[in-house]
Amino acid sequence: MGAFFSDMFAFGWLVATHWGAYVTGGAPWVADEALKRLSDGYAQWSERNKPLRRRVEIGALLAGLLFASFQAWQEEHLSRLAAETATINAQKDALRQSGRAEYWRGVANRPEQAAQTAGAPVAPHAPDRTACIRKLEASFQTIQPLMNAYLPKDMNNQDYNTKWAAPVQAWINETGRWIKENMGEAAQAKFDDRSSLATPMPNWNRAIGVEHNTAINYLMMYSKNLETLIQSSAWDGPHARCVH
Repeated sequence: MGAFFSDMFAFGWLVATHWGAYVTGGAPWVADEALKRLSDGYAQWSERNKPLRRRVEIGALLAGLLFASFQAWQEEHLSRLAAETATINAQKDALRQSGRAEYWRGVANRPEQAAQTAGAPVAPHAPDRTACIRKLEASFQTIQPLMNAYLPKDMNNQDYNTKWAAPVQAWINETGRWIKENMGEAAQAKFDDRSSLATPMPNWNRAIGVEHNTAINYLMMYSKNLETLIQSSAWDGPHARCVH
């Protein structure tokens, strides 16, 4: 019950605010006063027709109340739509992340599963990429919270660099180092490949500035390159050693 009265008070306050703006700053009132001062004939007519003017004024007040009510409803409606859109986008991001993780969990055992289905053993020369896939998958999952994070719009540069930019750069450096040492230079080059970078860069609603938006697009590129390295051994070096 308390929430009901609280909502009613908030709505009434919005209506009163907009209504006051219409009544005190409306163009008809300004025009009426200007005509009275500029035209003696209009001033005399106005004095002779006070009942008509009263009805017009009341009609204007009611019209202002109607428009004020609509504007207050519109503000609440748009605010609710924005909140629902943000929730839906967050759920979509979570579903995409969950779907990719589930897909990659199945990739590690795909060669063995295919061989069992066909009733044949895995070819002895086929490399075992299970450790590589698990490590790359873990790297992908590590960066997701940072890539999808909604930072405060008023976040200062120090907090941005310390809490977001620095961990992101550390992840890029560490992931690139591990790939080079365990999968070879070709795999590292693929991880850093910018051909998958979207052009022009999309503008993300969660970005708090141009630098942040650019960084998000680069993280999308790195994630896509990780997906390529997981799905294919084409960039594995001849002496790839997938160890943790």
